[in-house]
Amino acid sequence: MRYWLLRAAVVTIFAAPSGCATTHLLQPVGKDNVRINTSLGGPILRRPVPIPAPIVTVNAAYGLEDDIDVHAGVQPLALAFSPGEGSVPILGITGGAVWHPIARARHALAIGGELQALGNRRDAVVFADAWIGGSGRPTRWLLLGGGVHNLFRIGSSDRELDARPFWTPTLFGLAQFSPSQRFSIDLEVRWYAFSQNAGLVTVDWLSPGGIGVIGAMLGFNVNFGQGVR
Repeated sequence: MRYWLLRAAVVTIFAAPSGCATTHLLQPVGKDNVRINTSLGGPILRRPVPIPAPIVTVNAAYGLEDDIDVHAGVQPLALAFSPGEGSVPILGITGGAVWHPIARARHALAIGGELQALGNRRDAVVFADAWIGGSGRPTRWLLLGGGVHNLFRIGSSDRELDARPFWTPTLFGLAQFSPSQRFSIDLEVRWYAFSQNAGLVTVDWLSPGGIGVIGAMLGFNVNFGQGVR
């Protein structure tokens, strides 16, 4: 079972990095505030038992304005994996920005862009993720949201990866529970690559009707400053 989890994690990190963090910026951070996010999960393996790939990410976001956030992240667990003989562990870093056109409303809209770079001694790949999402608060402690991520492969030194479609759309739905203004928990479900046949991937993922891949992630957010406005 450990072999399958490690293999799944390597494939996920290198070929589908958009699945490695919850969409924790659906709600604005707030001017001069900071949000730290840690996420665990990814596409769900079908065998040996249905379980999300154990991908860990750590992200930090800063509110430039009430309606503009910038963020950066790293995948520390990637450094524990070696993708093959003669290679070195994978390093993954991300960075981007999010615009909140109606930041002060209970029902918010978020439009984001992100660059994602992954590599090791043998290969490297760069992605761009353009995403949009909406959210609302039915109660003070519950946020519900959803939207779509659009992952575009900008460049890669891996021939197998280059043979796959360069555009990978992903639908997501998120429930965020906020015990306090400074702390919240994300539960996110995604349908990765819903435009692609699941046979294009090399791991036996949980796939509805053989199209795309289903994934799940758990995230934890801590806010510093005045909290989310």
